[in-house]
Amino acid sequence: MMIDKLLHRKEDGRIRDRDLVCRCMGVRAGQVRACIRQGNTTLEALEAKLGVMSACGFCEYKIRRVLEEELAQTVNS
Repeated sequence: MMIDKLLHRKEDGRIRDRDLVCRCMGVRAGQVRACIRQGNTTLEALEAKLGVMSACGFCEYKIRRVLEEELAQTVNS
């Protein structure tokens, strides 16, 4: 997918914390991860807390990806 090419990844394939994942709200992946670690583990909760996906919606794929990465890391820890 084209978005995969736009997202820079660490060697392990994860999106870097400094990567901008919601341009409309200026939210970076690290902010999304921090919010998830505070218990906001659904797309709806992330939208309510950070405002992501509330303007153009183009970032939903990236937010979903960060959420999946973070939840997978929690399960594997």
